[in-house]
Amino acid sequence: MRIGPLRVPPLPYLLPMVAIFVIVMLIVIVSRDLGTALLFLGIFLTMLFVATGRRSYVLLGIVLFIVGSFFAYQAFGHVRVRVDNWIDPFADPSGTGYQTVQALYAFGRGGLFGEGLGQGLPSISGHLPIPALPTDFIFAAVAEELGLLGAFALLCLALVVVFRGLRTAMLARDDFSAMLAVGLTISLGLQTLIIAAGNVKLIPLTGITFPFVSYGGSSLLASFVVIGLLLSISHRSALDAQAEGRAS
Repeated sequence: MRIGPLRVPPLPYLLPMVAIFVIVMLIVIVSRDLGTALLFLGIFLTMLFVATGRRSYVLLGIVLFIVGSFFAYQAFGHVRVRVDNWIDPFADPSGTGYQTVQALYAFGRGGLFGEGLGQGLPSISGHLPIPALPTDFIFAAVAEELGLLGAFALLCLALVVVFRGLRTAMLARDDFSAMLAVGLTISLGLQTLIIAAGNVKLIPLTGITFPFVSYGGSSLLASFVVIGLLLSISHRSALDAQAEGRAS
């Protein structure tokens, strides 16, 4: 479909893209939750690409998000504070940039091999050195105690889960199971990527959990539900393959 000189996706693809864009912007503006917004957008664009094979659709979604984020930065103070803190946390190291600065110091203290389990920076006046250490900054805590090698090993474990999930999607016997497996796998992979990138200041800090690692019962339960669904899809695909083999 064309609008003037521009070629846009047909309505069955365009309307869901616009709807997700609106939902993501509302999450950023109203809930002030950049992590959830990025997660929803990433899952949607990945599944859209898997379903259509069109890179242009993904590019259009990314462009819409960038444009929307720019206007949100200009119009809303809390978005501006989050981005400014990401760009230069040392501008206010004891205020808005405190957690980011302390996380960067934690990475530096950890070095290559880390301080050792339980040997991270002790509490200061009864408070954790990073207020959100068990949740938003758990990756910084891992890097401090286990070092670069430990943090890299944790990311490798997450990568193994992603690879196995995508393999489950490839071996699925029907389109619905394949798409479901892709969405579930990408949800775990993106959560890991977003929280790790936020901790090392590659992207603005986001309030999202590290699957199976961050503190929080609901997050842990959701992660195990995802793994259970992937195992169910894998088991059913194996049974279907065996039945087809016997039939032939």
